[in-house]
Amino acid sequence: MLHILRERLENSERTLHYATLGIISGLLVGAVILGFRILFELPQYALLPSGILDDYESLSLWQRFALPFGSGILLGLALWLSGDHKTSTGLVHVVDRVHNHHSVMPIRNAIVQFLGGAIAISGGQSAGREGPAVHLGAAVNSWLCRVFSLPHNSLRILVGSGIAAAIAASFNTPIAGVIFAMEVVLMEYSVAGFIPVIAAAVTGTIITHTTFGAAPALNVVDQNLVSLLELPFMALLGAAGGLIAGAFIWLQKKAARGRSLHVLLRMTLAGGVTGLIGMAVPEVLGLGYDSIQAAMLGQMGLLALVTLIVSKLICTTVSCGLGMPIGFIGPSFVIGACLGAFFGACANLISPELTSPIGFYALLGIACSMGAILNAPLAAIIAIIELTQNPHLILPVMLTVITANVINNDILKQSSLVSAMLAITGSKHQLSPTRNLLQRLVVGSRMDRKIATLPDKLSLDTLNALANEDINFFAYKYDHQWFAFERNSIKQDLDSLNEIACTELSQSPQRCFAINHQATLLEAHQSLREHNCDALLVFRPGRSQPIGLISRKILNFVIDMD
Repeated sequence: MLHILRERLENSERTLHYATLGIISGLLVGAVILGFRILFELPQYALLPSGILDDYESLSLWQRFALPFGSGILLGLALWLSGDHKTSTGLVHVVDRVHNHHSVMPIRNAIVQFLGGAIAISGGQSAGREGPAVHLGAAVNSWLCRVFSLPHNSLRILVGSGIAAAIAASFNTPIAGVIFAMEVVLMEYSVAGFIPVIAAAVTGTIITHTTFGAAPALNVVDQNLVSLLELPFMALLGAAGGLIAGAFIWLQKKAARGRSLHVLLRMTLAGGVTGLIGMAVPEVLGLGYDSIQAAMLGQMGLLALVTLIVSKLICTTVSCGLGMPIGFIGPSFVIGACLGAFFGACANLISPELTSPIGFYALLGIACSMGAILNAPLAAIIAIIELTQNPHLILPVMLTVITANVINNDILKQSSLVSAMLAITGSKHQLSPTRNLLQRLVVGSRMDRKIATLPDKLSLDTLNALANEDINFFAYKYDHQWFAFERNSIKQDLDSLNEIACTELSQSPQRCFAINHQATLLEAHQSLREHNCDALLVFRPGRSQPIGLISRKILNFVIDMD
């Protein structure tokens, strides 16, 4: 049964099979995300005096320093002693693996993310849980593909499904999970790709609903846009959000220069900075959803909002820049909420009768901050609408998000934070329609199967018999290396021979390297370029004879036919 499934998955249009895998992967990812949440939430119940999640404000002055500082030291020691000090994690790592390493996710990195992320979040670092969730979701499905030896074209699709399930399970947002996976990570929209991603997102959300309930992550009352006259002021909010996003990206690039330091020093420094600022601004500690709620309800003054924006910017950029295994989208929510609440409070002071509630502005601030930092306007718009379940946000949120993205991209000339961090590590996005096409197809589905393997020597009668068969290529092994040649390249002056060696049979034999039949055409293309050859022999694992041949000519034909 399993080999039949593998054959079906070689065709990325097999929606039934991919939908089934999406459901299975959603269950696995949902369970892992559930375990991750339990791992960082249980210590908070024990460490925080109030026993309330994320209530780091209940700690004493010195405890607010000791907890993040101590967790930074603990994390640094763990990474140093385990030899994982150079292990990359989070959203940037996932995008790099998807676009530059055929979506293969090392399991060791995922373990570091799972344990290290829990230590950092429960230790009060200025963190987000979405980066670890994305990494874990992608790693679970990458592992699933490897365990069942699924074709490599399904790996990218299932990694996207794992990401969608992780976001959906973390925030009760199945649609936002789908759009996030497509826009931020895969950077491609395709009908075939949507099916398993949607199935996984729905399944992950069901697990969260069953465990934590179906309430949206942001608990807000139904709010409407009071007047169209507010739109220019909301556009101004979007512009400010773009400037803040640009500052966030710039600061994190500067902080990333410290990654050459010893891991113990990096983690201790990050924890110490957060602890020192946390002594004066306790709201900066933890995930910050309580601060988002306070900002939306108008419970924070203008000075407190500005202070928290600056504090969160510093703590998050230092921690993420120095390589802590945490996410940055959650902190961007806090920064955006405070920025929006600031503009909302100012608008209410100017014209209270024509101004929407402060919470309405806070939601717009969250969207424009997230959209500009990730350069993902659609994901930000969908996320905020689904988080709040408020359709009245559509018009103003579109205006603020687009304004923020224009300011960050065109005025400040900043790329997304993910692209900026990839550039620092020497990686980059490699996007093109041709590349995406080659990743969707496997070698086994496009190879030339009309191939025969020759013995070391063969008689003229055997050669004539083979010539009458429907064969395009001949392959043979000589001195532990494989060679192949086309049928029409066989020498013509063989009539006087009774026996001939394979090495003397063709006018132009070519050395060929091996490739797995489950590899993608992109892997075949890269292998041809790496070995500077024109064809690869295709093998099944455990088989000693080639089952086909993939050539540059075949790859060019596939590209031309698209």
